[in-house]
Amino acid sequence: MPRNLHHAGPKRLGHQAAGSKRLGHQARASLCRLALVALLATFVSSSVVSCAVENGVAEQDTVEPDPVPTVPPYGAAVHVRDIYPPSGAQQVPTNTPIYFDFDAYLDPSELSSSTVTLASGGVAAPNRVQYEMVSRRLTVRLLRPLEPELRYELSLDPDTIRGVDGSPMLFAPTIRFTTGDGTAATEVHGTQPTWEHVQHVLDEGCGCHRLAEYPPNWFALPALDYERIVGQPSLRSPTRDLVEPYLPSESVLMHKAIPDYPERVGTAMPPPWWSPELELGVEISARPLTANELRMIEVWIAAGAKR
Repeated sequence: MPRNLHHAGPKRLGHQAAGSKRLGHQARASLCRLALVALLATFVSSSVVSCAVENGVAEQDTVEPDPVPTVPPYGAAVHVRDIYPPSGAQQVPTNTPIYFDFDAYLDPSELSSSTVTLASGGVAAPNRVQYEMVSRRLTVRLLRPLEPELRYELSLDPDTIRGVDGSPMLFAPTIRFTTGDGTAATEVHGTQPTWEHVQHVLDEGCGCHRLAEYPPNWFALPALDYERIVGQPSLRSPTRDLVEPYLPSESVLMHKAIPDYPERVGTAMPPPWWSPELELGVEISARPLTANELRMIEVWIAAGAKR
């Protein structure tokens, strides 16, 4: 047997022993690292987990992560469906009407002085906003005429616009228009409605409240007289008045009279099942109020619901 082969076996055994020794050191190092990681994990876990022992039962409260924000579907948000003046309009009268029409009923309590911004070259045009409930319109009332032959920018603050059902406004348009040479538009002022006008509409459309005798299984409805509705709480919504002077959006009468108003206790009036063909044994004059009639009642309430 060659001499070099004779001594190869012991050398290999020595190398294997050295390798085993190195593996032993590596294994111990790995175990130390694992122990350190476990210790750190225990420390971190104890900082975010609290145990409350009550009646011998341990309750574990963990820190929940912040929820991921989600975008509501299209129908769950408020959108502008019309704007006047339109974007890009030229020769706009300096006393032009300005309004935004929405596809949902707004919560007026969210509106503020920052809801609408109207400015030219960084100079704001003083204005105030007025919400018209029936038409779902936000009107911008100019406190003085705009300057002639200037370019204006009109924008909304979506953080101050919310539907009565809590739906947000996700996108607020910005429009730009240019005023004319100073010629003012002709202003049309309607007649201020009185209680006499409102009472006539209520008598025609809400005849169920004026019956001398009610059909079987009906409960007597309160008459819609001035003293019974203005400043008087609703039977179904005691925390709100039937008519809250100056506040149409807070008046239960408006909630009940607008057929598709979302914030309502009970049904609309007249109720959806109502029909003139119903055989109730008594003659009843009842019908849904028209948009013009609803608008007249809203204007009357907004002006103070005076008699």
